[in-house]
Amino acid sequence: MGGTELLTKKEEYNILKVIDDINKVDIVLTYTAPISIIDKMVELKLLKNYSQYSSGGYNCPNNNIYYCPVSKFLEEVKNILKFKEWYFGHLHIDEIIELDDSKYIATYKEIRKLNKGE
Repeated sequence: MGGTELLTKKEEYNILKVIDDINKVDIVLTYTAPISIIDKMVELKLLKNYSQYSSGGYNCPNNNIYYCPVSKFLEEVKNILKFKEWYFGHLHIDEIIELDDSKYIATYKEIRKLNKGE
């Protein structure tokens, strides 16, 4: 990734191309979450607000995770990839959200065993 946490347009394109080819996985593991999942966590009062979990390393405008280009890209991935579980840790909480047929698992202090495909 060229020394930065942000993806280049070419890297994004390549990721989307691979997703288009495989279409389905059991587990997704990323540093942060798609925007809609962050929204849901705020709605459920699992997070107080976006700026509390900002990261200067992401070059987020206004130092706000909601504007993070990685979370925006992950939203695109979420909308086209079928998966059972999505793990992420950026938000420093341990919570699970179940939406549709998928689980979104925020990890921080808890150690979780990854489930094998069933």
